[in-house]
Amino acid sequence: MGYRSNAILQCRACTPKRALFSRLATVFFGIFFLSSAAIAQPNNPFGAPPNAGGTPAAAPNPGPANSADAPAQETDLAIKILLDQNPTEPQPLAEAIRTCVQLGREDVARKFMRTLIDGNFDATQLAPLTDVLDAVVLHELAIEEDLQPEGAQLSSIIRQAIRQRYDDTSNLDQILTLLESDKPSEQQLAIKELRRKGTPSAIALADMFKDPTLEDRFQTIRRALVIMGSHTRDPLVGYLGSSHEAQVANVIEVLSYLRETRIAAALLSHAIVNDDQTVVGQAARKALVRLVGSLPTNQDAEEYLRTRLDYYLEGNIDALPDENMKIAVWKWDNAAQSITMQSYDVRVGSLIDVAQVAADLYKLDPENEEYRLMHYRSLLEETKVTNGLDNALDMADGSPGADAASHGVEFIVEVLESSLADRRFPAAIAATEILGDIGSTELVAGVNGQPSLLVEIAQHPNRRLRLAATETILKLDPQQPFAGSTFVGESLAYFISTAGVRKVLTGDVTGTKSQFWIGLLGQMGYSGDRATTGRDLVFSALRSSDYEFILVGETIQNPPIQDVVQLLRSQPRTAEIPIAIVSDNPKDGAGARIAKRDDATFCIASPNSVDSLLRHARRFLQTAQYQGITINERFEQSERAIRWATMVLGDSKYEFYNLQRHTKYISEALFTPNISSAAAEALQHIPSPVAQKALVLLASNPGVDISLRKTAAKAFKENIDKHGTLLTRPEVLAQYDLYNRSLGLDDATIDILGFILDAMEARVSAQPETSSDSGE
Repeated sequence: MGYRSNAILQCRACTPKRALFSRLATVFFGIFFLSSAAIAQPNNPFGAPPNAGGTPAAAPNPGPANSADAPAQETDLAIKILLDQNPTEPQPLAEAIRTCVQLGREDVARKFMRTLIDGNFDATQLAPLTDVLDAVVLHELAIEEDLQPEGAQLSSIIRQAIRQRYDDTSNLDQILTLLESDKPSEQQLAIKELRRKGTPSAIALADMFKDPTLEDRFQTIRRALVIMGSHTRDPLVGYLGSSHEAQVANVIEVLSYLRETRIAAALLSHAIVNDDQTVVGQAARKALVRLVGSLPTNQDAEEYLRTRLDYYLEGNIDALPDENMKIAVWKWDNAAQSITMQSYDVRVGSLIDVAQVAADLYKLDPENEEYRLMHYRSLLEETKVTNGLDNALDMADGSPGADAASHGVEFIVEVLESSLADRRFPAAIAATEILGDIGSTELVAGVNGQPSLLVEIAQHPNRRLRLAATETILKLDPQQPFAGSTFVGESLAYFISTAGVRKVLTGDVTGTKSQFWIGLLGQMGYSGDRATTGRDLVFSALRSSDYEFILVGETIQNPPIQDVVQLLRSQPRTAEIPIAIVSDNPKDGAGARIAKRDDATFCIASPNSVDSLLRHARRFLQTAQYQGITINERFEQSERAIRWATMVLGDSKYEFYNLQRHTKYISEALFTPNISSAAAEALQHIPSPVAQKALVLLASNPGVDISLRKTAAKAFKENIDKHGTLLTRPEVLAQYDLYNRSLGLDDATIDILGFILDAMEARVSAQPETSSDSGE
């Protein structure tokens, strides 16, 4: 009818004359439409169309008397006409709702909205209402206070109907038949419907290319996909990895007609690697000519792909991210024989693009060692990131890990060295894990007294890479000392000493500022520590392995900010931690100059609320989140480290790791519930009073879960059976006193305390026979 939601806004703010004109126009068009609806139904004395479902029509409604919201005597001519007409079908109701809202009669609009809501119309009837109630109008209905609750309900119902229609694929065969019709009106109907279709329909149509019985219809399917538009591009690109030649060839043709020049890189390998006699090769060649005007030579293709590779290596992407900085990535799944969609961080999207282009380069020249290295490095990086950095690399037959491993140890070491040099840490982690499966102790042996590369990585600042190297060394199982062997014990202690919380460190000369920052971060789920000098901040960062990032004031002193950042970057534990420097001059101050020299350091304005912190520190928080480690992953890493520690402590041939000197960290882990059981198993092997005392303390604590207490008590017995009672006499007597005072407690507590005394007494009784034991 020519009116849109902007008219709603205009009529309320217009001058009296303009309001009169708008009002008269609305009345005229409203009368015209509703009168037309009445004329179209000459057999209906009440002006309402017959029920769409063929059931008896609703009882006639003489006017507004049935509405509690409508006035008893309506004096507005336009509203009176609408009420007299009393529409009951979706389209006239939508027109009436819009007219009432434009006239400022929310009370009557709500009556018609209630009729439309209670009508229980299906999606095919409601979805077309967007011709009257477009997205902006639906938003107004949802938020306008005077239109509630019907406005929000109706907006939700129509939006849901649109989604159902958008996703519905059941009528595709009918649409294709209309598209093949000789009648222009039927073709136009098909085109209109296709343009309303979404991704599910594009996938369903592309899947038809796999069916050879539909070959006569392929041209119509291609035309339908082109009509649907460029929003089908990304899902269709996913089909380029399909093993069905006819499907790939048809999809290539569709993409070329969509004029998406961004797919040129994806077509090059298909055009040049595939023989020109193959269906795919021919389709790719024709598509490239259609897109860029000519068929590139091998040299042109190589230069173009190298340019794209550099572009993606800089972190760029082609797809547009959503409001959460996520992009949708479509890929072919060979196992499922279909495409899959996954949302990734924009950084992951660039890694996926790098891997694809590197694979295309390798296909162009498989003898090129540089391309081979780049391909497998990128493939491992993509695989590791998309499957989860905290998950072990898949080494099953046919997997990227197994494919890379087939090239041998020396090649994987090359991949590792290249990844470290370019700071591609996910690829380095994957390569390190592969070496644990295919390597030997030669990878651990040092040269001229210097630690090997693998041993050096056991001290790397990247937490995941450090654990991968430590576990790989232990898997390779060296059984004699080697250069840097103590690094392994230190690394295990590092992972065991987790506090299991999301922690941040703040620092500023004004204590109230850093405390305020901690308050803001607390609302975001972080636990914070603070420092008032640069020295304290550096020491705190080095003592804990749990800080996800550091927030420090630009004016920090003793030492100043530039020295603080330099000290943090020089230490393995803090070399990679994201740092945000809070500055009153975030563009030109000292913090800004430091941030320009360090990719993991950012300069932000001083926040005064959570919203301002999120706004000013968006890139910084994204970096921290991207490389951050969840609490669950920290616990899982800690438990893995404790398991390895248990193996090392339980066999004397591994004494060269000198892990006993880290008893303190294992004892502290005993009191962290998630890793308590694992820590108890490790402590039973350590001949130390610290270990025994920790086990007794946990076992004797009535506030701890009974199963953990029993585990600790059993570990204590194993410890003293092997190493003797190393507790002091007052500590032993205190245990007897605790038992004597427990007689009024629950039976489980009494049993555990008695078990501890029995273990100590049994050891004393056996002492004459085991006097050679040096643990006393």
